[in-house]
Amino acid sequence: MPHELPATRKWRRRLLVGSGIAVSGICISIAIHRVEWGPFFAALRAIEIGWVLAAAIVMVAALFLRAWRWQILTDRPDAHARDYLVASFVGVFGNVIYPLRAGELLRLWVLRRRTG
Repeated sequence: MPHELPATRKWRRRLLVGSGIAVSGICISIAIHRVEWGPFFAALRAIEIGWVLAAAIVMVAALFLRAWRWQILTDRPDAHARDYLVASFVGVFGNVIYPLRAGELLRLWVLRRRTG
């Protein structure tokens, strides 16, 4: 509706966010319903924190390299490295939560919005 009142948009947005939170809560409760917590916590205690930190550092470095690659490929001198980094973060997050690698489209959309 093109001539919608701002209050109506806020209400609609709140309804969508609330519905999303409710659906997420239901899905999480279904997912953890059959978890055996004893073995789960035993596995958590067995984690070697050094390997977790090393993996986190490698993942963050990969995101920076991916952003740098996009900056080189697009060859836009007016765009900041931060714009490419934000677009890479959004793209990876989108690939995690949406099917069919939709995060790649999100990455392009964010990059376009941030760089014009």
